[in-house]
Amino acid sequence: MEENINNTESKAVDSTNTETTKNEVATETKAETKVFTQEEMDKIIAKRLAKEKQKAEAEKAEAEKLAKMTAEEKAKFEFEKMKADFEADRKEFARQKMTLEVTKQLTEKELPSSLAEYLVTDDAETTKANIENVSTILNSWLEVVLTKKVAGKAPTSAGKVETTITKEQFKNMGFIEQQDFAVKYPDLYKKYL
Repeated sequence: MEENINNTESKAVDSTNTETTKNEVATETKAETKVFTQEEMDKIIAKRLAKEKQKAEAEKAEAEKLAKMTAEEKAKFEFEKMKADFEADRKEFARQKMTLEVTKQLTEKELPSSLAEYLVTDDAETTKANIENVSTILNSWLEVVLTKKVAGKAPTSAGKVETTITKEQFKNMGFIEQQDFAVKYPDLYKKYL
């Protein structure tokens, strides 16, 4: 068996050396790339082989452990493993279901459904509280923004427009400037035409 492993290792080293030579040629063509020496490659390969051996030994140890177990212990072990997988799947399903419900509630409240992933928790009550808090915050923010936008400039004394633009200055304005003036001061615009 050791002879087989050593044979496999030497084949892996040979194929890696071939790949290394190809990689060295490819890296030499690129600017500022590192070229590995044979010694460095041997160290890298040795590390990788050691890691793979360790992984194989761990798998072998688990297989031996299962082999030593009685039929009842094996069944219990498999049952516990399946139970843990089932619990993980159940939790994932519950979270997906909760996300869909949150998305539905956000849509009903005319809020962005993309917020759902940030509001979902494992607890339905906490999730509902999160939705209400975000709804309140966003609605308050939106109200403030809209109030600022709608407010605009307050009219001056009794609807009289105070401007320092003369008729001569108006005639010297470009077309776009005159249109802006017409929007801001419609009465003066008609007067100056």
